[in-house]
Amino acid sequence: MAADKQAIGLVFNERVPEAVALAKRLEPPLRRDYRVWRCSAAELSSGNVPVADTKAVVTLGGDGTILRAVQVAAPCGVPILGVNMGRVGFMTELQPEEALEKVPLYLNGKAWVEERMMVQAAILPRSSGPARKKPMTYHGLNDAAIGRSAVSRMVFVSVSVDGAFMATYAADAVIIATPTGSTGYALSAGGPVLHPQARTFLIKPVAPQVAANAAVVLHEGAVVTLTLGAGDEAGLSVDGFVNVPLGKGDTLEIKASPHAARFLRMGSPTYFYETLFRRLGYEKSAPPYHHG
Repeated sequence: MAADKQAIGLVFNERVPEAVALAKRLEPPLRRDYRVWRCSAAELSSGNVPVADTKAVVTLGGDGTILRAVQVAAPCGVPILGVNMGRVGFMTELQPEEALEKVPLYLNGKAWVEERMMVQAAILPRSSGPARKKPMTYHGLNDAAIGRSAVSRMVFVSVSVDGAFMATYAADAVIIATPTGSTGYALSAGGPVLHPQARTFLIKPVAPQVAANAAVVLHEGAVVTLTLGAGDEAGLSVDGFVNVPLGKGDTLEIKASPHAARFLRMGSPTYFYETLFRRLGYEKSAPPYHHG
């Protein structure tokens, strides 16, 4: 194995046998041109994955596998190529039956790179009570949310934008979503769909106690401060798999991350519009008939 070969990573969802099998089938042909490392999505957080000198990461799973891969790939500027082994696959590019033939084409410089903004969520130091052991900062591609930890309780969250108080929500959760995350948790709560390459993000309460449930779309440079008020303990969720307990008075600062997620694409840049409603579960239909 030549030392000067570029590395390719294969990251698979270990809970999907087909994804494990496809990773094993992809590795031998890729080894002709690349150094290949292979690991499960669960192993990415070990710190032993050589991402820094990797040309691209190929994920074999659904959007959840991509969200985990982004955590290690985005800080290094490494692009991701997603093979959809899941149900929806908003961020994936290929279907399993295409992978053996097409993955090498994407890696050989025939693809363009799509960049998507991420959010950074920092838990600020407490003004009173026990200090946290270390600063807690997280980066997410989809969203950061403060939500309830008890099923029958709401959270009370005060929200400020750029230092100006905006509202106090009594709700099941308050979501700060990126354009990518606008088709996830925020959409299920009634939020708008944003183009994935837009440089903006949104605030969306989930099941608020009062009728003020509109999403607020913010500019890329906005700084959002959320303070947890009275009530039971809550938690910070980032991309659905980072979960940190929060208590009354805890404050989060959320803004655009310095990292960007990068994806390899070969289709038209209009692919998002062409596939949006299909991926949301709508059948493609003909334009409405107009009587002339």
